[in-house]
Amino acid sequence: MIVRSVDQGWTIVFQTSHGLLAQRIASCLNDARALPYWFETQVAIGLHDDLHQRYKKGEHEQLTQAGAPRDFSLVPIQDRKRADEMRKRIDEAFRKHSWLGVMQSKHADCLYRGEDTTADMQQMLDAEAQRREAALTRLEIMTDHGGTRFEIWQDDTDCIRVAPWPFVDEIVELSIEYRTVKQLSYADDEELGTALKACPVGIRTLAMRSA
Repeated sequence: MIVRSVDQGWTIVFQTSHGLLAQRIASCLNDARALPYWFETQVAIGLHDDLHQRYKKGEHEQLTQAGAPRDFSLVPIQDRKRADEMRKRIDEAFRKHSWLGVMQSKHADCLYRGEDTTADMQQMLDAEAQRREAALTRLEIMTDHGGTRFEIWQDDTDCIRVAPWPFVDEIVELSIEYRTVKQLSYADDEELGTALKACPVGIRTLAMRSA
């Protein structure tokens, strides 16, 4: 979950909604349709944070020690569950398509390579590097020239500015769903899950345009 404190309590964005937003942004990129495996790449982006979040009675995986909804960044990077969850995501992605697996595997490497993680995580990253190499020998890919620096900022009108402009349309409008819960702490994951199901869904919108 992506959790932010607001006057009314907590706003919560599910990781799956975050993935969908990332896919929407990717779908607007200029000249992207010419890239090999572009459809699979968009699917990989949309699914990169998909994993069933359980809200079970007596469990506290989604809560801080104080009982507040826990933002994803508060999960200790040394937590063994990070490696287990990432392994499940990668394996599921490979079952869908080799390119999806490569993308998910590389995502994990970018997140955790060089960080102070568990030995289990480092072993998984090493194994994944070998699996990506083997998978890529069966896939035709294109390497972008790279090296372009993109800058993003918010202007006085709350519009997001991007330079250089990488999208097809002059203005890109985006939205993401969120939920606001008013209770500040919860007894367990089940109570939080029940509150999230009961609260209305809000939509946050923003616009991006070239500088």
